[in-house]
Amino acid sequence: INEYMSYLQTLNFRQINERPSSRPKHRPSLPTQLLEFYKCLQRSWTGGVILIELSFKKDVFNAKLFSLEWSRLSNQPPHSYEVAGLFSQECGRIKDFIHIHSFTYDFHIRSIFKIIQGRFELEGELNLRNLLYKFCHHYQNPPNFIRNRICTGNISVPVSVS
Repeated sequence: INEYMSYLQTLNFRQINERPSSRPKHRPSLPTQLLEFYKCLQRSWTGGVILIELSFKKDVFNAKLFSLEWSRLSNQPPHSYEVAGLFSQECGRIKDFIHIHSFTYDFHIRSIFKIIQGRFELEGELNLRNLLYKFCHHYQNPPNFIRNRICTGNISVPVSVS
């Protein structure tokens, strides 16, 4: 997640104050990989502001994108419809630039790799073959801009029986 936050910071998003947590930050009964995580990043333009809320709880990663046009904060018409239109176009571009599909694809592959290495403790058993099959079936066409990839295929080796 820190890699993803660093990427968003290259797009000029800045981290803002986190929401206060009413829950304890560390629960000793949970492994470190399952602790909660919350960050909020902001980027401002002439026409408005975009917020990205990142959260991770147990095994679920969420990214929420919020945009607020400055003219919506007052009852007066916007100073310039052109500025409002440019902000709207920028919001559309940001949706493409945040690469959330690529990030989640890579995140899942890294998690599977950690399981294989034994660096990620799981409760119960895991059918790794079934997990990989379902992952490849779900991502038949992986997203653009991925860093990792799982490939499938068949190998036939002729065997002579004497």
